[in-house]
Amino acid sequence: MSIIASPASTLTSVERYQTFTETITFSADAGEVITSANCVKGFVDNEVLVTNGVSTVVISGKHTTAFGQDEVKYVEKGSSDKLQTPSVVYKFSDVPANKDLFEVNQDPSEGITRTYTVNVTHSAGSNTFVFSQFVDNDVSAGYNFLQDYY
Repeated sequence: MSIIASPASTLTSVERYQTFTETITFSADAGEVITSANCVKGFVDNEVLVTNGVSTVVISGKHTTAFGQDEVKYVEKGSSDKLQTPSVVYKFSDVPANKDLFEVNQDPSEGITRTYTVNVTHSAGSNTFVFSQFVDNDVSAGYNFLQDYY
């Protein structure tokens, strides 16, 4: 039995923090029946959601944890790095509200490829497909974070 995926293996590229929706559709030879498509992300990011269907998988959301070298140093509001030891986080999304930020560094990489594995079950067995999606490191992400934070 032949199962065809559309798109074949590469999903549309997106920029970090850009909201996206991608649908993967599976079709089978005439007379065969697809019973389920189950997708597993190859990464952890609660902002990227997967909705499994019978012959489709919808992946949507935004990539917020793709870049591990972002770094934000902050102290309590009204304090300074001379009065307290700064806290450091490595994702813009992990910076708590109402802090004084004094150093923000954006991950310098151009982008990262994330993967999704889909197991398609059908009347003749199952097939596994691997899909990739390039997440571009928007050079203005650090600036936009600061602008939105204050």
